[in-house]
Amino acid sequence: MTVRRLAFASIAAAGTLAAAWGAAAQEPGQLSYEETRRCVQEGARLDKELPAIQAQRPEIERDGTAVEQLGQQVEDLRRQSASVFDPAVSRRYEELRDRHYREYEGYTREMTAYNQRVAAYNTALADYNRDCAPDKLYGLYLDRAQRELGLR
Repeated sequence: MTVRRLAFASIAAAGTLAAAWGAAAQEPGQLSYEETRRCVQEGARLDKELPAIQAQRPEIERDGTAVEQLGQQVEDLRRQSASVFDPAVSRRYEELRDRHYREYEGYTREMTAYNQRVAAYNTALADYNRDCAPDKLYGLYLDRAQRELGLR
């Protein structure tokens, strides 16, 4: 058998084997196994990160509401201390105002960190969607990677 016929016979046998296994041949532009595995790992990481981000949000919203309510109390005391001079009210206003500043600063730091986490997640998700689009994944590699990573 000539080399050319041997190549055709090998290709035909591989095609028959792939058809028997129900798998399509890998197409040009699809990711290698290592790249597919990285995509599967990143997808699993993103799947875990989103619920963690969503779980953090109610606490931050509660903190924001508490800081807002404290700010309203400070404003009410400011009006009261300005209308009638009472050293006790003035002291209470200053204490509450200082506490409000501290809590507002803490809330701002917490909200900034949360927004940065959300932005990093959104960037990673956009990168994942671009780099690991379904048409770039070869089914056999995807199945293998999921099995090896214990995701199936």
